[in-house]
Amino acid sequence: MLKKNLKKLFALGLIATLGIGSLTACGGSDVNSEKSSSASEAESAETDNDTAQAPVEEAENQETGGEDSFGKYEETIVLSAGRYTQADPKLPEGDSYEDNAYTRYLKERLNVQIEDEFEASQDEYDRQTSLAIAAGEIPDILTVRTEDVLQELVDAGLVADLTEVYDQYASEGLKSIYSSYGEGAFDSVTFDGKLMALPGTFYDIAPQVIFVRQDWLDKLNMTVDEDGDGCLTLSELEEIATAFVENDPGESGSPVGFAMDANALNCTEYGASCHTMTGIAGVFDCYPEIWYRDAEGNLTYGSTTEGMKETLAFLNGWFEKGLLDPQVATRTYDDIAALLANNQLGITTGPYHFPGWGLANVKTMNPEADFACYTLCDDEGNVNVFKMNFIQRYIVVSSECENPEAVVKIMNVLYDELAFGDLETIAPEVFEYVKLGVDNSVKPTWIECMDASKLLTDYAMNMAALNGETQIESLPTPSQQNTVTNAKNYMANPEEATVAEWISYTGSIKGVSLLNQLTEENKMKKTEPVFWGTTDTMKKKWANLEALEAESFIKIITGAEPIDYFDTFVENWLGQGGQEVIDEIDALTK
Repeated sequence: MLKKNLKKLFALGLIATLGIGSLTACGGSDVNSEKSSSASEAESAETDNDTAQAPVEEAENQETGGEDSFGKYEETIVLSAGRYTQADPKLPEGDSYEDNAYTRYLKERLNVQIEDEFEASQDEYDRQTSLAIAAGEIPDILTVRTEDVLQELVDAGLVADLTEVYDQYASEGLKSIYSSYGEGAFDSVTFDGKLMALPGTFYDIAPQVIFVRQDWLDKLNMTVDEDGDGCLTLSELEEIATAFVENDPGESGSPVGFAMDANALNCTEYGASCHTMTGIAGVFDCYPEIWYRDAEGNLTYGSTTEGMKETLAFLNGWFEKGLLDPQVATRTYDDIAALLANNQLGITTGPYHFPGWGLANVKTMNPEADFACYTLCDDEGNVNVFKMNFIQRYIVVSSECENPEAVVKIMNVLYDELAFGDLETIAPEVFEYVKLGVDNSVKPTWIECMDASKLLTDYAMNMAALNGETQIESLPTPSQQNTVTNAKNYMANPEEATVAEWISYTGSIKGVSLLNQLTEENKMKKTEPVFWGTTDTMKKKWANLEALEAESFIKIITGAEPIDYFDTFVENWLGQGGQEVIDEIDALTK
């Protein structure tokens, strides 16, 4: 029984990788817009065959409709969808967002056909969504990017109450995913006691990882992290940056010690925290742009704390020493990517999976490049982080939809059946997609539903296979099998390994190993945010307050204003609407 329960726990992860789409059961539309771009992450997991195959084997005997989680409709249900797209989804020739392995499987399994009302990438997708809201008519299924837009849809009466259909039709596996996050999984999607959306979920991946060019350390005969705890102090990081600037191991002629994206100095999601001050701020027990309560219970905005002032003073010190990028005031993400690829920059920050998208080009252009993974700790050895918002986007169903239960069935299929089943047997086309690395954006909805424990659970399974304790073929998903095979190939022959093999090893093994070690050793001190939404005052004044914050921080970092200008910033921030926001959030969260 224990073994089976463990398999089931592992499987809940794939529920996430097989993400579902922006679909529902209602009347359909045949309107198609131009395909554009965006990317979501691919994570996966399946499960034991007994659990998985029961729904498949019994499909013919299942009643149509009713309270059946996987019931196939006798007549085809056409669903209109708003689809978020990716520029290069790696779809096989002839396949499209509307017609692919996932949509075809849903047609076969449930007799649900998906017709895209519009397809668009980020900015255009938001515009199309706004137009639909303004017109008072949204597609049957729509992916919602922010809580503000969700609120707007609810206020306009455009989305269906899913309370009863979720209770009746959601499978055990789907419910298990949401329950893994505790009672708060549905807080942001419940309005007046009604479930108005189904959230995407993503496990916590803090802290920010510091990626350091290991080949440069070797070239300079430098040894860091001698105790092997994966943690660096700021003084140790400064020593590395100094050595890289003074010795130019990349032989670029213009080395840079540390760089930050001027457009994203801070970040409220560790999953997107590349080229930010997030890790450095944590050393000062500071959490920029995060709302939390201090030890006395006072509502706190992290960007206005003494810890923030200390962080800015520290960065200014690096700027004066020539360790911080002299062009920090104007650097963009693409600029920093170029610094890395051109061997000018050997230290960068990001989530554990950053090698797969942020460092791949560095490795391609510089085959000798290799990165070690660390994080930053304070003088007491604590790794100070905030808990990431595990809610990642939402799926809503049009209030005009005749079959709202269909969206729940779709989620059951994608996150439960395909996750728990033998993909190669029950969905060979989907199995091929996973092997080909087809982007998750081609699934009918632009969300993932990840079990809270998925990351470290998958890691434990991967390491067992990598160490020969289990067979790679026994891993529950093609994605995991591929990761471990790649990592094993890299470890066997690093000099001849492909970039893909290096990515699997560096991100999914080394990167996650760091997070696993910090977890096991209980080194992370986590601060709990209390608010992620938008207040009435924020709707009117937050853009100006954000601009004030960004401009003030750059001025302090670059020395255009003295450190004490921070106090002026706080005073101005409070006077220009910040205090009103504090009062509103305080009332909402007490």
